[in-house]
Amino acid sequence: MNNQPGEIELHDVVSYAFIKDYVLNVRFDDGSERIIDFAPILIGPLFGPLLDPKLFRQVRVDADLGTLVWPTGADIDPSVLYNWPRHVDAIVQRRRQRWAWTTAHRTAASSSIASCTRSPKRTRSLTKPTGCRKKPSLEPSEHSWPN
Repeated sequence: MNNQPGEIELHDVVSYAFIKDYVLNVRFDDGSERIIDFAPILIGPLFGPLLDPKLFRQVRVDADLGTLVWPTGADIDPSVLYNWPRHVDAIVQRRRQRWAWTTAHRTAASSSIASCTRSPKRTRSLTKPTGCRKKPSLEPSEHSWPN
């Protein structure tokens, strides 16, 4: 893009390629490319569900917006993607602060599920392994919502 001195350069995303889970090689309209690991920002109601690799892989380029979009409604400003190293730490910190309860509940749910899915010793008993609990809800309760 031809910009006057002092103007902000705007770049659109034109394509991407999968590198591995949550990592994309993003190509911009000026021909530059940036390898971006999205894993650290996959927190909260729009980005959290993208921890499911099948859902993350449903990313597409929205030509009207000039950026990547997902079916959850998640998208990121193309200028942020273009300058990812400059922005990523602040994004991660802000998401962790804002969505701390989600992370805590997801961790609790994962540890609960793991304790119930471990292979029990072979026995003739048809009862549930001890220590299994109902899967905790990922929704905030009145006792878990941050002040």
